[in-house]
Amino acid sequence: MSRVRVKRLAPVQRFAAREADAAGAALAASEQTLHAQRLTLQELVQYRSGYASTSALPGTWQGQHWSDYNEFLTKLDAAIHAQRNVIKQHEEHCATVRAHWQQKHARAESLSQLAQKLTTAADSVDAANQQKRDDEMSAQRRPVMPFGGIG
Repeated sequence: MSRVRVKRLAPVQRFAAREADAAGAALAASEQTLHAQRLTLQELVQYRSGYASTSALPGTWQGQHWSDYNEFLTKLDAAIHAQRNVIKQHEEHCATVRAHWQQKHARAESLSQLAQKLTTAADSVDAANQQKRDDEMSAQRRPVMPFGGIG
């Protein structure tokens, strides 16, 4: 009976493993996207820092140049703020995808453990049955002495 249960569980176990693998791939892709977004933010911040330190020499610009410079820095600051929001959204998405993967992974692991327990139980039953058959065969081979004695 246990071997039948193991056999019936196998397709469910394979399906759960495929779901866990797919969820793991989705998590890896999500984390890769998050990493790329963080790099973009880092580049923006570095660019802003470099631009602000080298371009703004006091007294070199006047009027429209100074206005354009300040406008550009404002736009750069807005881009940095927007990128931080994108990263926050990606972090939330990664957390959701990670939770989904953990759920699928835990299910696949529990099914694997169940299959292992069922296989171990079936092996124990098979070993006990084999021992019983061996004992019966051994008992049949012994000559029986009259009056209930064993020879």
